[in-house]
Formats: sequence, structure tokens, C-alpha cells
Amino acid sequence: MEEIKKSFFEELDGYVRKDTIIATNSSRLVNLHCFNPALVMKLVEVVQDEHCSDETIAAVMEFCTKTNKSPIHLRKENDGFVVNRILRAIETEAWYLISEGICSTLEVDMAASWVSTTRWNVPSV
Repeated sequence: MEEIKKSFFEELDGYVRKDTIIATNSSRLVNLHCFNPALVMKLVEVVQDEHCSDETIAAVMEFCTKTNKSPIHLRKENDGFVVNRILRAIETEAWYLISEGICSTLEVDMAASWVSTTRWNVPSV
């Protein structure tokens, strides 16, 4: 798969200007991780890898803002991005609460619905 991507980008270089920023949803360079449905969801994760300049990230963040998106800057690649990792932690804890008999599936669902509609004030580190 990496060879296909490499070949594609090498060919693409012949068609675009040198200052063109190419972002994908699952690749190196600039990773622009959108959420589905992308036309509705405003949040987008902008992932910077070690080969991507700060200037490129600034341009991509500005582009996202101008296109009515709410970008967050991930300063390095990681497994699962940010949102997916937070959701994975919540899901793990929910299953624990149910399996320990602390509350029912319905009650976890009710709590999760409330949590998702409430803005939490997370202390700064």
C-alpha cells in the first residue's frame, strides 16, 4: 500500500504547484482527520508528523477555520487520534460499570447522553 501511495504522490507532483498542501485522512504529511458526516461535523483533527512544517500546519488550521470547521492540532501522530482515544476510555469504563452491576445499560446510556450534551471544564495541566 505504501508503494501505491508513494507512486500516486510522485505522479501528483507533476500536476500541482510546489506550494500546494495535500492532506489525507489516513496518511503521513498532513493528516486531516474528519468525522462523519463530514459536511455536518465541525470538529477536525489536524495531525502533524515529523516531516510537516509549522507553516504547513498553520495554513491547514486556517483553511479549516475558513471552511467553518473547528480544528484541533495534534502535534504528533498517535494511535487513535484524540477523540477516538477519549471515546475508547469512556466505553471501557461504561462496560466496567455494567459488568460490575453498578448500573444498567440504560442508565449508562442516560448518563452518556447527558455527558455528551454538557460542556465540561477540564482543568489545564
